[in-house]
Amino acid sequence: MTSPDVLTIRPSEHTSGTALVTMVAVRPRHIEQVMITVYDWETHSYRPIRVDASQMWFWTDEWQLLEHEADEDLRHGRYEDFDSMDDFINSL
Repeated sequence: MTSPDVLTIRPSEHTSGTALVTMVAVRPRHIEQVMITVYDWETHSYRPIRVDASQMWFWTDEWQLLEHEADEDLRHGRYEDFDSMDDFINSL
């Protein structure tokens, strides 16, 4: 296994628990893990975490913004519950 590369990310107003990835620098070799630093809004501190390189899509600005929007929808009750898959499909 290769040693993790290091990526530092900054906090953003769009996040509630962790910061967004602002840049990913990829070296021209296979990367298995990436070490990133996230900002924890509860403790107001940065903490390093290891991320499987195949999961870096989750830490992109675009994906984190979508995660934040989904959290806001849940928080404000903007969703529907269905008793069955049939009920869901019939609602479409």
